[in-house]
Amino acid sequence: MEDWILCDEKIPEEGELVILTIKGFDFIRPEEGETLEEAINRISNTYWVTVGFMGEDGWYGGDGYPMIVNPIAWMPLPKPYEGGK
Repeated sequence: MEDWILCDEKIPEEGELVILTIKGFDFIRPEEGETLEEAINRISNTYWVTVGFMGEDGWYGGDGYPMIVNPIAWMPLPKPYEGGK
């Protein structure tokens, strides 16, 4: 299995679909009884994984839409399962 590569150290080749780790979200929605500040703190400490690629002008999600929150790390996609091996 590949190791995560920090985006500050290296980015994938343009157009290469990769696995991404993202910290935070592009929207803030306080939960019931939560202040906006508490929601910001909760969201800013959330990590999640998705796929995407580096385009000519920034990061894009696997769906082709520009990403608002930039990833912090990436790794190449694994090789596909070939059955019976």
